Amino acid sequence: MFEIRERPLAGAGAGLGRVFCARAGRYAAEFSELGAALLSYRAPDAEGAERELIVAPYDEGAYAGNPSFFGATVGRYANRIADASFLLDGRRYRLDANDGPNQLHGGAMGLSWRAWSGRAWVEGGRARAEFRYDSPDGEGGYPGRVAFVVRYTLDEEGFLKIEHRADAELQTPLSMTGHAYFNLDGGETVAGHLVALRSSSYLELDDGLIPTGRRVALAGGPDDFRTPSSLEPALRLLGGIDRYYEFDASVPGAWHDWDGLRHLASIGSGARDMKLEVYSDLPGAQFYTGKSLRGTPLRDNRPGGTGAARSAEAFAGLCVEPSYYPDGPNHGEFPGCVFGPDRPYRHAVAYLASPMRRSERS
Repeated sequence: MFEIRERPLAGAGAGLGRVFCARAGRYAAEFSELGAALLSYRAPDAEGAERELIVAPYDEGAYAGNPSFFGATVGRYANRIADASFLLDGRRYRLDANDGPNQLHGGAMGLSWRAWSGRAWVEGGRARAEFRYDSPDGEGGYPGRVAFVVRYTLDEEGFLKIEHRADAELQTPLSMTGHAYFNLDGGETVAGHLVALRSSSYLELDDGLIPTGRRVALAGGPDDFRTPSSLEPALRLLGGIDRYYEFDASVPGAWHDWDGLRHLASIGSGARDMKLEVYSDLPGAQFYTGKSLRGTPLRDNRPGGTGAARSAEAFAGLCVEPSYYPDGPNHGEFPGCVFGPDRPYRHAVAYLASPMRRSERS
């Protein structure tokens, strides 16, 4: 069965745009015009019961401010840009600073808080929702007008693909991603989740979480996820993780690319009964374990839960955010992140949720 329904944002979010509710067979997802955000992704567990995998605020009005970027499309440039500035073609551009002296996720005028224009339809055995936003020249401090498109596609096998497109009239840095938080069993934290990342290095950061330019090789510590490992040691010993892991195709494991996208990550639930695969064609991903979520009123997603509000613990959800490198415009050694009329932005991320097989429950 394929279905699209519409509803307004609930609670204090009323009047802030539409939500498209998509169903493809046993899978379902919801997307909002506000922030082109992913509000819900539901999949069947081993018993066939539908399980919510997205960590979300209890009151949908929270998407209007959304300091934690719940589910939102972030940009123009995802992650941080040092000193909220960059040099391009001999000109220094000053950006909107919203993270101390730095810019985070495009600043206070970023894509996460914009009102996008949406539509949704069923086509070719897939449910789709598409959102458009035209960013004017100078928004957030960036040069040139940019026409942004985000398209979500859900199929009956459970693949949720997110295509990010942008056409810029001038040369400008771009890096888009989705900022969904996942908790695969609805527990208080993701400490028991298993994580595998197809990466053998991460970017060293300074105290402001800005890359120093140095790459750190993984060497078997609690932040090394080349083989499936529990998050608990990283949360306990490191106080959580918020860093950019570089994609490495040579990392051995049960990796299986899909639809032209590389398999970047595999997440297993604390109960060892659900898993989430993450795919992208981007060069790496920010991995964030949600330390700042403590005290946020969340929707109760526990199996059998009422959906009522509960106060979040730290590490209530995790994010895998494929993107270009943080502070990329200020590092010529990082992959090129400048786009323009001769180089349109075309990238994608995909998720696949499914029950874990017995052999995966180590």
